[in-house]
Amino acid sequence: MQISTIIFDFGGVLTTSGFFSSLAKNLSEKFGIACEEAEKRLRANEKTYARGEETTENFWKKCFPKAEISYDDFVKEFVSSYDLNPAVLDIVSKLKSQYHTILHSDNFEVLVSAVKKDPQITGLFEDMFFS
Repeated sequence: MQISTIIFDFGGVLTTSGFFSSLAKNLSEKFGIACEEAEKRLRANEKTYARGEETTENFWKKCFPKAEISYDDFVKEFVSSYDLNPAVLDIVSKLKSQYHTILHSDNFEVLVSAVKKDPQITGLFEDMFFS
């Protein structure tokens, strides 16, 4: 059997791990909320959001019920808080000339929109599938 397609995951493969830690750090730096407190709130509300049982807006409301951060600012930070792994990007770039490369991820709907538009990602994959 010959390999023709290689599928990559997004979180922890195409990106470095620690998304919520990175988001908490960014929120802390830009809006003055203690990093530990921001991460605690994000993680406390993560499960239902990660399962797709609530919207990004409901997740934001649970994490920041006193609206210390506006929803628009939260989304702006949320979609830019992933850190791409340059070594993996380089591997995908080399493999795409010989194989079909696919990106698959179960991820947050607001982040999916940003990933689909990220020029560092879009040129590397023939297709992207999100759940």
